[in-house]
Amino acid sequence: MAKVLGFLALWSLIGCVATDNTIDIVHDPCEPLVLDPAPDATLPERESISAAMELWRAKAEARLTLDEVPGAMRLPIRFESAALAFYGLYDDEEGIVFVNRELEDSEERAVTITHEIGHSFGLVHVDRSERSSVMNPANLDVLPTPEDIEALSAIWGPCEAE
Repeated sequence: MAKVLGFLALWSLIGCVATDNTIDIVHDPCEPLVLDPAPDATLPERESISAAMELWRAKAEARLTLDEVPGAMRLPIRFESAALAFYGLYDDEEGIVFVNRELEDSEERAVTITHEIGHSFGLVHVDRSERSSVMNPANLDVLPTPEDIEALSAIWGPCEAE
């Protein structure tokens, strides 16, 4: 129960009380970024991280990896239990992704992680009425779209193939 309250308290603090609209810690998708699962991440959770990584690599040439890269930035990914109304969040003050451990569907979990990694790249929410996007709030099924990649390129420039 403490983990549930901890995740909900963090969600409340970041989602409802934060006074700025700036994503403080952002990562250039064209630079190596080590995805760092928590030690207690289960095999299915780790597989969802891998799936999210492959989505960004395939769609945007993002330099995400699970392997150690000397000098590379790290993006910790933590799994905690919360009410199913909360899928995940990117704590941009600390540079940590939190994912709801109660998301049991592997594809929904992978899309949630993909969405939160998008925030770490500096992408913001896109209202569903505007367009379909991996960055739609409460998204569990939309993968990165060409428009998402254009938005990423507008921030960082296009990543060149390795």
